Amino acid sequence: MDRLGPERMGRVDGPEFVGSLVDSGWPELIVLGKAMATLLPDSSVVRRLRTQPLPSDAPGWASTMDTIEITGTFMQSEPLGDGENMWVCVRWPHGSEATAVLFVDHNMGTLLKDAFLIPAGAEDVMAMMRDVSDDVIDLAPIDPEDLRARVTWSIERGDHTVPVIETETWPICRPLVEWIVAHLPDGGRGWEFPEWTQAEREELIDDFMASPFATRCPLPSDRAASIVDHFIWHGCDFGSGDPLRWSPVVVELVLADWFPRKIYGLTQAEVDAVPAILEQFVTYAHRRRGIDARATNETLSAIVVFEDDFFDAMTDQAPQGSFAATLAQMAVGLEPANDDDDDDDRNDDALLRAVLGDQSNDDYMDRVTDELEQRVIDLVGGRDAYDTLDDEPLGDVAFDWSVVPADMADLTADTLALLDQWSIDHFDTEVRSIARATLAAVVVNDRSVFKRSARTDVLAAAILGYQIRRLTERFNRSERESFGWTATSVSPFAEAVGLTPATVGARVKTIANVIERSEVDWPQYLHSSQRRTALESKQNIIDYRASAHDRT
Repeated sequence: MDRLGPERMGRVDGPEFVGSLVDSGWPELIVLGKAMATLLPDSSVVRRLRTQPLPSDAPGWASTMDTIEITGTFMQSEPLGDGENMWVCVRWPHGSEATAVLFVDHNMGTLLKDAFLIPAGAEDVMAMMRDVSDDVIDLAPIDPEDLRARVTWSIERGDHTVPVIETETWPICRPLVEWIVAHLPDGGRGWEFPEWTQAEREELIDDFMASPFATRCPLPSDRAASIVDHFIWHGCDFGSGDPLRWSPVVVELVLADWFPRKIYGLTQAEVDAVPAILEQFVTYAHRRRGIDARATNETLSAIVVFEDDFFDAMTDQAPQGSFAATLAQMAVGLEPANDDDDDDDRNDDALLRAVLGDQSNDDYMDRVTDELEQRVIDLVGGRDAYDTLDDEPLGDVAFDWSVVPADMADLTADTLALLDQWSIDHFDTEVRSIARATLAAVVVNDRSVFKRSARTDVLAAAILGYQIRRLTERFNRSERESFGWTATSVSPFAEAVGLTPATVGARVKTIANVIERSEVDWPQYLHSSQRRTALESKQNIIDYRASAHDRT
């Protein structure tokens, strides 16, 4: 560099720097400079540099290094639609091949985020990928003009994004990418984004609310529909344009960032219900799109992992101590009417008015009251159980060894020991009894549970993680702490027992799938705190109906 002179050591623009290489007199630098000039935007200076003669002893390929042939264009779509890898395969006259792989990220606005060049043709690149991954490589041809239109649009989209996206490979390789893409024909079709009308969005909400998944949402139907409307808004107007496209990355973006920034005015219990409702909507969406169970479980596991980030981000928004927060307490924890509160006439509308607002006419309130009562009945196991409901603590239920095959006994015993220890360390004796019943159900309904993984610590943590979510689905987070539990959600519990939230979260969803097909009479294993809340709800429903009768 000393030969370039001290005046050259400052910051210079591209053509000036390349010119210094071409004019350096060093054969190696001249070849390098001409190669770099090939990638620079066209100008009179650049054209002069490109036409400069090569050294007499330059390698043969140097004379044709600016000439390439497009040998193939392909698109590799990610299974859940997070992005596309656009492949452009090229060949130089001397026979060398290369494949440019350009990644377009749909979760970041369909902009080009990464790019790199592999010194091999498409078949060799495919072979390399198969060597490092067992996943099926979904690579489809794409018309070269369409690829050019999409890549060009994504690059320009990045130019208008603030802050500019910078990764390890982009935009450092942008000149090479744009030079290769410029060899593709013009006139192709760019990205096509679906546009959902308001009527179509409402139809989607109605279809979800009419599905079995909606019955598992821990809020009255109108409140649950309102939460789902937010998810659809994100998918249509902020995501990829498809409200049915959900992946672990989309879940993270929605829970940890978008929802806390965009959605305000929810009651505390509505906030608590968001992850549970998202689980049902994701399952519904994947069922409609035909997504396989493995990908669905991975996406649902992300909800478990990121729900704590969501709750932390929403903390400052949650209203404190309002009656509205109590009704939406997962549809069963309803605050008793206050006979001394004459100003807002809560005696008459103690069940719903604070939440339902203008909709809180008597007919509407009666209908929703019936819906809430049915939810309590379903929770406790039917009308007979509802009529005889009590809040006595569960006794010490022994583990049922009769259902355990001999070849599973040792690993089951190890799992049971951890369950018993962690139940007492972090929860209570009732949770221990329920966890024992859960382990027995897993062993009965999933004979390969230890064949997939012999990690008894992960299985024990997942069973308790499942119980955390099942036992607390009717309570807000402050109530969970009042039970004396040291862990009120899956992530901190996983960390407390020395495991990662992602590992436990993934297994929690497997446990949930197994339990759904079990024949255990789960209402008999309701925690006393759940039954106590159900009793309070039952009494409030009785009180409301009595006050409604007095008004007539």
